[in-house]
Amino acid sequence: MADEPKPTAADLRIKFLEDQKKARMDYYKQIKEDLGSFAKGVLDVKSNTNAAVNSSPKPTAAKVESTTTVTPMSPVRFEAPRGRQRGGVGSENVGQGTTTQSAGSFYNVYVSADDGHTYLQGGTVTGGDGTDTIADIKVIDSGSGPVSAVGNHLYVEATGNGVVEDGVLLPGWDLTSASTGTAASVPSDTLPTASSSSGKKCYVDLGVFTSDDFLPAAAGSIRISFCPGSYTVSRS
Repeated sequence: MADEPKPTAADLRIKFLEDQKKARMDYYKQIKEDLGSFAKGVLDVKSNTNAAVNSSPKPTAAKVESTTTVTPMSPVRFEAPRGRQRGGVGSENVGQGTTTQSAGSFYNVYVSADDGHTYLQGGTVTGGDGTDTIADIKVIDSGSGPVSAVGNHLYVEATGNGVVEDGVLLPGWDLTSASTGTAASVPSDTLPTASSSSGKKCYVDLGVFTSDDFLPAAAGSIRISFCPGSYTVSRS
């Protein structure tokens, strides 16, 4: 059997270069696979983290009142002269029929010269891009006395929507409506979540009824803001 021809130097060089090329291709292929695995791991961690954050129940935190609480004091009232009309909210005539310790929205209590009933001055409720105006509220009927039972609270019920983007709950809350109600205690707030952000309610105490009077809680129109976990209520 004839001996196989020995490879020449040129043949050996070609084989060396081919082996080197294959080694480089295998190296780059491995790097590509490693980078792909790393990127997938990062995305999996991010996805799992977002899912855990959005699925975890948010702790209920108390509202933050940004102003100093005013101790309720019984207003001293007198009836305005007949013929003088009480003004609407924001009018200079609001409260002409009353002297109080501190006058202002949701604090000024006055006797109407029109019908003899006692009213709490209304004001505005604002949250994000939404604002609603609450008219003056009758708190004492001239014939029958306070309009609610002793110890009951008068409160504002503010309804609004939280802000959710890409499945994540963000700071922010836009008011959609505001109304008033009375009850033995002020209802609990409902907080927006990533999965349920609309129609959530924040409650603000306006004062309490006694056997023959109404005692306002604090002065000023109401502004409500939200940061995940709690509402903040400020008065001005």
